[in-house]
Amino acid sequence: MRRLSIPNYLITVSLVFALSACGGDDSASDAKTVADKAEDTAKEMTGAVKNGFENVADSASAMAGDAKDAAMTMAADAKDAATDMAAEAKDAATNMAAEAKDAATTMAAEAKDAAANMAAEAKDTAATMAAEAKDTAATMAAEAKDKAMEMAAGAKEAAVDMAAEVKDGVVNSAEPVAGSVAAAANATTNATTSAATSAATSAAAKADPNTEEDACKLAIGTGDTIAYTTKTLSAPASCAEITVTLSHAGQFPKEAMGHNWVLVPTDAVEAIANAGIAAGPRNEYLPKDNRIIAATKLIGGGQTDSVTFSTEGLSGSYTYICTFPGHWNIMRGTLTLDG
Repeated sequence: MRRLSIPNYLITVSLVFALSACGGDDSASDAKTVADKAEDTAKEMTGAVKNGFENVADSASAMAGDAKDAAMTMAADAKDAATDMAAEAKDAATNMAAEAKDAATTMAAEAKDAAANMAAEAKDTAATMAAEAKDTAATMAAEAKDKAMEMAAGAKEAAVDMAAEVKDGVVNSAEPVAGSVAAAANATTNATTSAATSAATSAAAKADPNTEEDACKLAIGTGDTIAYTTKTLSAPASCAEITVTLSHAGQFPKEAMGHNWVLVPTDAVEAIANAGIAAGPRNEYLPKDNRIIAATKLIGGGQTDSVTFSTEGLSGSYTYICTFPGHWNIMRGTLTLDG
């Protein structure tokens, strides 16, 4: 089906209206009149439609311009709003940063004060503990001193008693021997001087119960205090070997109040004592040092230990110490080889 354009459509409509107005008259003149009238009507309608389209186009253009202006206005408003929001966000972030800085500064100051208080409390506690430890050490030292003095007094009395007994024994032994010698001299006036000398020598030997071998065997004691029973030992220089026996008369185990007997050159005492501390309990505080001449084991209460050593190359005096930590300054003495 053929579609009519707008002008043809308008002409057709105009003809319909014109024919209707003439009442259906078929004369030529009427037809011409109708055609002319229809053409004029079509022109008028075409002009009207054209004007209508132009008006619509103008309206659309105007609306597009208005929309453009509105969009630009909205974009400008949005830009201003974004700028304002960014400024507000910046201010808020700045304020928050300042508040955080102030809070951190306050917390740091509080932490510093707390640390200072804790340090002061720790210092006071340490000072109190040190004072208590000092008092305890002083008390223990006084008790040890009193105990040592008691032991020394006891040892002195025992030594006096032993000396008196030895003296009495010597006198009692010498009297019958001397009597025998005198009787022999009276009975045998012709005895030679050498026989008399031999008898006197025999008497002196009987009067002295100690032999050279016994003089090479030394004994020393200790106990639950930081002390030896004697600070001097001596043996004849003629001894090829010397045996020293250490006895612990206390009750404490060696881990608490252990003692040993270590013989060293006097000028090496402190170095070996410090090396003993470094050696530790695993080595019983006895270092491996070539300067050590002889040493017993570390013993506790009720225990005894002996050490035998050669005197080859030894002469004069040497120092013996206990290498248990803290003992060597007090527990020390001198061994002298006489002759």
